Amino acid sequence: MKKDMNMYIGTKPQGTLLTILCFEYRQGKRQKNLFALCRCDCGKEKWIHWSNIKSGSSTSCGCKCGAALGKARVERTLAAKGKAKAILSFSSENPGYTLQAIGDEVGVTREYVRQTLNKYAFPRPSTVRRTLMSVNSENTRLRAYITAMGLPVPEFAIE
Repeated sequence: MKKDMNMYIGTKPQGTLLTILCFEYRQGKRQKNLFALCRCDCGKEKWIHWSNIKSGSSTSCGCKCGAALGKARVERTLAAKGKAKAILSFSSENPGYTLQAIGDEVGVTREYVRQTLNKYAFPRPSTVRRTLMSVNSENTRLRAYITAMGLPVPEFAIE
């Protein structure tokens, strides 16, 4: 193994129902993948990709015991989305506020406010590019149609 993974054997990763028993590399399409043999609290043993355990996306073997952990994760996600909505509504209602002031009002850090606004409020350059390309192709189709009808073509401008 590349790292000394023996320190994880016999431990239970935080927020999971899994106890790690051993590790094994398995060949994938491009590279070897690290899998862990885990025993769930329900007693079932299962091989699980190590990155899924580390990220927290695998919390059990798939049994009903893990439903409570999954429900807690969903509640955390909804709470985060609620904070994002609060940030977006507060920033649109108070455009002069700084990121720090918005964070203080909503109860989050300035960095979280910045990331949320970048993710939801401001369009990504690729989105803007695709929108402009679709508008340009629509203009081209309109010009062709108008020309085919024998009418004068007006000038289209995107500003």
